[in-house]
Amino acid sequence: MSVTESTQNPITQLLDARAADPRVLGHAERRIFVRYDAWTFPVLRKALDDPKTKAALSPAAQRLFLERMPECPFAPGLFALVADVLGRGVLDRVERYCDAGELPAVPELLEHEEELLRAEHLDLDRAIVRMAEYQERIFDAAYPPDGDRPSLGLELAFANFASGALGFLPPPPAPLKRPTERSIEDALNCEPDGWLFHAFAEFAWNAARVRTGRSAYWLALAQQWAALQEVWAWTYGPAIGARSRADYGRWRRRAGEPIPLAEIQALTEVYRQAYPTREALAQRLAWNALRAFKDRR
Repeated sequence: MSVTESTQNPITQLLDARAADPRVLGHAERRIFVRYDAWTFPVLRKALDDPKTKAALSPAAQRLFLERMPECPFAPGLFALVADVLGRGVLDRVERYCDAGELPAVPELLEHEEELLRAEHLDLDRAIVRMAEYQERIFDAAYPPDGDRPSLGLELAFANFASGALGFLPPPPAPLKRPTERSIEDALNCEPDGWLFHAFAEFAWNAARVRTGRSAYWLALAQQWAALQEVWAWTYGPAIGARSRADYGRWRRRAGEPIPLAEIQALTEVYRQAYPTREALAQRLAWNALRAFKDRR
């Protein structure tokens, strides 16, 4: 690939820019989240597996994104499929629990999603297991677990992420058409991607059910990430009025100091005491989503 081709490639440009940014390189948690995003965002992970992209990256980007990148044991498109399924699961939980008192046991698949999983010789549970194992390799390398629980360092990193404390780019202007899907413009900024932040807890809640040997780890993350939904909603959502999925984003990030870590950790402990099981936590996840996306006040 020529220099001209490289400069015209937006993915290469983005990766090179982050690897040259002192606000990223000089901050351990931002480096973690920039890597995590690049290694789990389908279009970026696919590019990082492409020999042409690897060769076109600057030496700094190769060090940041390639030297510790774990092998991905499935097609990168699986990230998008599972995110779509879990995103629907968030909304389905609201409709079925808050309207009818039901709690869906597992997310439901559309026909084309079942076909895509069959092509990979997977069902949804096995796909979640593979994605959980892959993310464990990323998390454990940076923050080794504390017994069967996630380390405090990992929890503090996610607390800073949800509160906007890791943000280093100025908030963009409010979009004329507010998106509910993710695009390349959302990548590598160390901030949550709108309403899909709720998919973090939804994934962990499901992983706690199917990931043999690490269920306590994923339940603990599900509890924390559920608590962080309140932090995220306050930071990136409307202060008053009706709200929907389209009302959250970096363009709404509150000015001023983020919520202190001590308060966030105290809220996490409240969640762990109040919702000690998957069943109890499922009800809280439903109410958090109801308040975030269906509030008509």
